[in-house]
Amino acid sequence: MSKIYTKTGDDGTTGLLGGGRVGKDDPRMEVIGTLDELNASLGIAHRSVTESLSRHHLENLQRELFDLGAILADPTTHTGVEAMPAENAVEGRPRPTLPSSSWIEDVIDELSGDLPPLAQFILPGGRPGAANLHLSRTICRRLERQLTTFHKATPQPADLLAYINRLSDLLFVMARWENFQRNEPERYWHTPS
Repeated sequence: MSKIYTKTGDDGTTGLLGGGRVGKDDPRMEVIGTLDELNASLGIAHRSVTESLSRHHLENLQRELFDLGAILADPTTHTGVEAMPAENAVEGRPRPTLPSSSWIEDVIDELSGDLPPLAQFILPGGRPGAANLHLSRTICRRLERQLTTFHKATPQPADLLAYINRLSDLLFVMARWENFQRNEPERYWHTPS
């Protein structure tokens, strides 16, 4: 791209993969926008966490979220059935595949093994990296709510919903783990006395 501005969105629409345009307020674009917000928040978390293992996982997640964005931007992807050929209309690039959530579960299990059992609700926060991971988790939960609503009207691959649900679990565990690695005590929620 020689210029960042194209002026094609000046009328309040945006392009989808494979052609076609929708309003920038279209439910699909709301989901994609929140996905983009989540990815940006993971970039902040990536810069603020202190553990290299956390940075490694966050970078992998950011790359996978770009793939999810491409899947959501393709109006022919539905219920796991690929309606377009293996190469899409965007410069003949291969279509992204839905990432598996199994590696996320493995990381959750690995990090959870280091953590003390959780017996009560904790207040989000702690060290900057952990606080940013908690913020990313809340954005992920909003994405999950929007995606669920969008999925009811426009079915998406079922594994996509599972991936986002598992991702929010991972961000919670990573936040706890980041605090644990820095000897930051967890603050517990309790009702006022």
